[in-house]
Amino acid sequence: MQSGVNRVFVRLINAIPGPDGIPFLGNVLDLNVPNDEVLNIVNGDWVRKYGSIYRIWFIIRPVILITSPELLDPIMGNYKFIEKPGEYDIFTPFIGKGIPVATDERWKKNRRLLNPAFHFQILNPFVDAINNKGINCIEKFEEALENHKGGEMDVFPIIISRSTLDIICDTFMGRKAQKMKKRRSFLTTLRGK
Repeated sequence: MQSGVNRVFVRLINAIPGPDGIPFLGNVLDLNVPNDEVLNIVNGDWVRKYGSIYRIWFIIRPVILITSPELLDPIMGNYKFIEKPGEYDIFTPFIGKGIPVATDERWKKNRRLLNPAFHFQILNPFVDAINNKGINCIEKFEEALENHKGGEMDVFPIIISRSTLDIICDTFMGRKAQKMKKRRSFLTTLRGK
């Protein structure tokens, strides 16, 4: 009886679109890539191929991935669904122990602290500054792409120094970012080099 139930379960899970897996390994070999490529596969390639809800097999355990913010909202916004399976540990190097992987009291505490900060009335005054810095960041990307002739380049300085740092300084600290020399020193310290 047990194997019949398992076959029905596997058949139901496999009715959800997703990549083919290898028996007993599932899609583990597909995800045996450097950390920065895992998110490209999970949130890029597979979303384009299978849609915003798809399944993978993590060894012999199925995992249903939901990548649409609209579909995630009722799940992530409800404390009843905050217990995360062990597979979430794969995302810890990217997002730390923040809200997406937090459980129980840590999730409730962090959510309560963050909710007021993201209310539209609070964020509305910052839209122009964020848009301007975003446009500036795009211009710097275009310039860097032209200089590197479409080849490989380090985007860290562009994203951190010219975008994120400027947005944080302009919006939350109410002042322009530091001079370029001080900024380079700060970024060198931040990167640990």
